[in-house]
Amino acid sequence: MIIKDINFPWDPVQAIQNGFDLAEREFIKLVSDNALKNDHVDRSGSCAIVIIIVGDICYVANVGDSRAIISSSHG
Repeated sequence: MIIKDINFPWDPVQAIQNGFDLAEREFIKLVSDNALKNDHVDRSGSCAIVIIIVGDICYVANVGDSRAIISSSHG
């Protein structure tokens, strides 16, 4: 969803925000559709880690309880 956004790769920050928003809308729709079919409401949450490298810049975003750490043996 992020790399298909019209802002990618020229505005990665906006593309990430738009991608997360779209993913949330799709998730809510899926849960709502399943609740109607099964008479059951799924109350689970979601989390995500996104790392995108554009040129020499590394963009990191997270949602929920997820965190990312990057390291190398050369510091």
